[in-house]
Amino acid sequence: MPVASNTHTDSMDGGHEDNGGFTPPPRRHAIASMACVMLAMFLSALSQTVVATTMPLIIADVGGFDQYTWAATSYLLTATLAYPIVGRLSDIYGRRRFLLLGLAIFCAGSVFLGFSESMTQVVVFRGLQGVGGGAVATCCFACIADLFRPKDRGRFHGILSAVYGVSFIIGPVIGGILADALSWQWTFLIIGLAGIPVFALTARMFPKPPSPPEDPHLDLKGMIALGLALPPFLVALSTGGVRYEWGSTIILCMLLFSLAMTGVFIIIELRARSPIVPLSLYADRVVGLSVAIMLLASFGLYGCVLFLPLFFQVVFGLSAAQSGGLLVPLLLGMVVGGVVAGLMLSRITGHYRILATVFSGLMSAGLYLLSTMDATTGIVQSQIYIVVAGLGTGGIIATISVGVQNHVPHKIVGVATSALQFYRSVGGVIGLAVLGIVLATQFVSSLEEALPEAVKAELADGQLDDWSRDLRVFGDSPSEERLREDLTAVGLNESALVRDLLNSIRNALQESLDSVFLVAFFAAAIAAGLAMFFQVKVRSEAAPGDADDTGGQPRH
Repeated sequence: MPVASNTHTDSMDGGHEDNGGFTPPPRRHAIASMACVMLAMFLSALSQTVVATTMPLIIADVGGFDQYTWAATSYLLTATLAYPIVGRLSDIYGRRRFLLLGLAIFCAGSVFLGFSESMTQVVVFRGLQGVGGGAVATCCFACIADLFRPKDRGRFHGILSAVYGVSFIIGPVIGGILADALSWQWTFLIIGLAGIPVFALTARMFPKPPSPPEDPHLDLKGMIALGLALPPFLVALSTGGVRYEWGSTIILCMLLFSLAMTGVFIIIELRARSPIVPLSLYADRVVGLSVAIMLLASFGLYGCVLFLPLFFQVVFGLSAAQSGGLLVPLLLGMVVGGVVAGLMLSRITGHYRILATVFSGLMSAGLYLLSTMDATTGIVQSQIYIVVAGLGTGGIIATISVGVQNHVPHKIVGVATSALQFYRSVGGVIGLAVLGIVLATQFVSSLEEALPEAVKAELADGQLDDWSRDLRVFGDSPSEERLREDLTAVGLNESALVRDLLNSIRNALQESLDSVFLVAFFAAAIAAGLAMFFQVKVRSEAAPGDADDTGGQPRH
């Protein structure tokens, strides 16, 4: 069925048409607005990581351990849903309105979270935080295209990526300090209250957009269909193999319902006059490649973040805190990679394909090196591997983000930017699900080969499957001691035999983690192959003129 034509989804066939009359604001105003954007991004990203250190305290205070994972899942779910909707609406009504709305919702969710008295309230208000955080993140990255010329966007995208990365690194530290000095409630209250001056500053400094169209033709049906299609898909991938069996009725029903609603959503979007997700956008080669590369890069990245600490705990014998600290080089590498890519794009414009190929190659090389680690690999050597992967990941994300913003017409830059964030989130969820299956399956297979028949005979039925569902037990000393007691209870009384069994378990887990990193490498290698075709044609700025620093008048 042909896509209905509308004023918001112009043809994207050559890359040389008018940029929609885009004129950047005066330089001083743009810099002041960018400062507001950086502050908003900092608070939004900070809220995602302080949870790591505050959740144990929340559980101890309000209970609800069975809902532990939902505190993170609810934020991810609502933020992912907000990306495409806010991206499209901000193209129509202007970024300023939705940046302020996102900040208001985010601050309200943070304050309400600080007054929560049950885990259900924590989950609900984390979801509210996600709506605001998703809106803020979408507008922040899209705002770069509103404030700066294409040749300058790379530099400021790198700066924003650095802010995002730094907040992720210091978030757990700040959360721990505030929780210890005050309480976990004050951690969220302070974040929410800190958003108030950011809101006021943004309202004062951020340029006001032109008046929206009188008849914007909002795609309400598309929003509803997307809201029905996305949540069951993300929940199924997040809980499958963890809370429910992959073949269970509830997982299958969620996936089938999501598939059906996705079909309905596509039909609605094809018929919509002003679709919330213009499907014609994906027919463009640059956008299509960008989405695929972003999804594959996120697939590998999220796998590293989740499974590297497990590797350090099991293979190197480090504590949970120590293993988490070894992830800092990954985030630092991503920050440096994003900044370097942004600076290079601003200084040597037009070399998107070269930079995309180089950085995706670094990402692939880093993930391959991770797949070769074993007990003989030193910590310093592992950190080098991690930095290589981080540099490549940060660089490729920055390169394709700037490339898409400079390629599409300015009037749909919001929906294009939000598409990348959407698939970055979805790619991460898919990566965690797929790599989790690889880990559990490979672990059982490797352990069955390594275990002597005499030991297998002593184990209870389904014991290997039970271990595969809780692999982190082997990186935790108290849990490992309980495991020793369980093994003794089933008749393995010889300490040497128990030690050999535990060593077999660790070796099997190491082999399984190597397989995980190898699968992540293959995903990154495909992304690197696609990056070789990432040729961006920057659209000309056929605007009345560029604003200068004195009065914002066109310069001829």
